[in-house]
Amino acid sequence: MPQPTIICPQCLTPLHTDSCSNCGWHNSPQTGQIGQIAWQVSLNQRLPKGGCRLVTWQNMLYLHTEQTVIGLNTTTRAETWRYQVEPSHQIHSLLVWRDWLLVVLNDAGNDLLNQKPAMLLALSTKTGVVQWQIELDGSALSEPTIHADVAYLTSDTNKLYSIDGSADIGSAGRLPATAPHSIPLSPDWSWGPGAPVISNTGLIIPTCRTNQLMAFELNSGKLVWRFSAGNWFPHAPLVAENTLYIRCWDKHVYALDITTGQPRWHYKAPRDISADLCLHGNYLYVGVKDYEPNRQRAYALHTLNRHSGELLNRHAVVGTITARPIATKTGVWVATQLHTRKVASQGNLYQFDPTGQKSLQPPQTIPERFQSDLLLTDSWLLAGTRSGTFYAVYWPSAKTVAPPQPKTAHPMPSVKKLVLADQCPSCQHALTGLWQRYPRGQYCPHCGVGCLV
Repeated sequence: MPQPTIICPQCLTPLHTDSCSNCGWHNSPQTGQIGQIAWQVSLNQRLPKGGCRLVTWQNMLYLHTEQTVIGLNTTTRAETWRYQVEPSHQIHSLLVWRDWLLVVLNDAGNDLLNQKPAMLLALSTKTGVVQWQIELDGSALSEPTIHADVAYLTSDTNKLYSIDGSADIGSAGRLPATAPHSIPLSPDWSWGPGAPVISNTGLIIPTCRTNQLMAFELNSGKLVWRFSAGNWFPHAPLVAENTLYIRCWDKHVYALDITTGQPRWHYKAPRDISADLCLHGNYLYVGVKDYEPNRQRAYALHTLNRHSGELLNRHAVVGTITARPIATKTGVWVATQLHTRKVASQGNLYQFDPTGQKSLQPPQTIPERFQSDLLLTDSWLLAGTRSGTFYAVYWPSAKTVAPPQPKTAHPMPSVKKLVLADQCPSCQHALTGLWQRYPRGQYCPHCGVGCLV
């Protein structure tokens, strides 16, 4: 552990982070710092062309290239560990579950006649050492999702796999004590790479490479409803208040009743949808391509009323919105990438008010294209570029400074309460009901960030 370099101004406790666990003080950025680069770090490896999703847990940041998983300490900005994958596989996604970092490994596509089986790998979040690994049928797995301490993921063999995390680890310490449970989904559907979602009523809705979105019973795998559209549904949907929001390759966003599959509303983008959806409060944020002859900018952030699908605001941006927007009660962030004949490579970070109408800060421009999803921490917004350089930008913390507390000779743990929310405040993943309860605390089932404050 690094030596303390900060003293809490309220209770004089030595600090290892930007927050004090004794009195609740938090080192929020000053107004003039908001939107400015706080720090940057380079991995000296390029990020995957398809981008990567950042995962944070405690004071660690986990990210990946096509064949390397890296753990960074966000306090010291130093690399803590690195894990290299065999050339026969490539990394599809990361997810923190309990004390494990789950790594989905799919066939790298080097030999189409001799494809390698897909694997689910569990690394120690602290050391990066392999804790267990499971080889599953098929050459490709979806992103996993966690529900009631069970990990669910689908394979390109049209199977749903579940792994119970509540069981003890086997005596060898390499495999879960219980083998993965396989549930055939009927009728067959065309597998999609996004994470499936699970409803409070026991339905699972997997992503698909077909124009029919299907919901199955979680325990039996039987079909409950299907919804037909004009193209594929390969991207993970969002869920809030019994409504499922999903983008489709037919240029539409659909809002469906998650129990029956009946449409509540739909919204058609002018040209196309370029990024995954972001849901916060009463707003649904959509990155779209909406070029028209009388407009100089071809891309924009569209803000919809999530209850009706009405377009509330449109804000044009420079460059393509490929990363999912990310929002809090103070605003919404958007990252773009620009590559033209005149501009070889450029990335732009925007911050708008929650309605998506007003720009809160001048765009932050760097000479590299943003390639990763965005991630919010208590003080920073993190974004990665194609070259493997990650930038941390100051953002206004949602936490408030606690009133001064009496000085204590020995730090006492702060009082914590359970947060109830429709979505994770860090990764914006829609939550089905309450935060999942685990023996070691409460965590978001998508990015693993703690929800105790």
